[in-house]
Amino acid sequence: MDRQGALSKVDRSPLPRSTHSEPSCIIAVMGSDPGNDWPRLARFVLERRNELGLKQEEVRQAGGPSTATLRNIEGASQASYKPHILAGLERALQWKTGSVQAILSGGEPLTAEAAAREGLARERAGQPTVADIVQQHDEILAKVKEFLADADAREERVLLGMLQALRQSRSD
Repeated sequence: MDRQGALSKVDRSPLPRSTHSEPSCIIAVMGSDPGNDWPRLARFVLERRNELGLKQEEVRQAGGPSTATLRNIEGASQASYKPHILAGLERALQWKTGSVQAILSGGEPLTAEAAAREGLARERAGQPTVADIVQQHDEILAKVKEFLADADAREERVLLGMLQALRQSRSD
């Protein structure tokens, strides 16, 4: 079977879900490497669009690709896309950055809901969440600013004291 014939036969069966960590970037993949499972991406895109109740035109209106490009993605009829098209698809489907590449490589997309569940799981496991770390950072920064302000006031008092002592020694 040629490449085009393989791409046209998209398995539309439901996909198993699991958790994964968020990849750091998006790239359009070409060639026959393991990160090139366009029929798998087609299934995920169709499933997510149906899950969100979006028509193809609504995906475009939400910042996704044109309806023609979305048809190509959902039909797995093309084997590469520019990064900005994939990024727009992720935004429109409410996936985190890097989800398309994760799917192409056999992983799972990360949605805002999944990220929230992951944060809750980390919280339950006693691990700090991003919100905890940000709060700690803000508290430390406030303490440093307070210390510096106090240090400036102490330094100013010491210098004034030294000036007064110097003036007094000159007048004696």
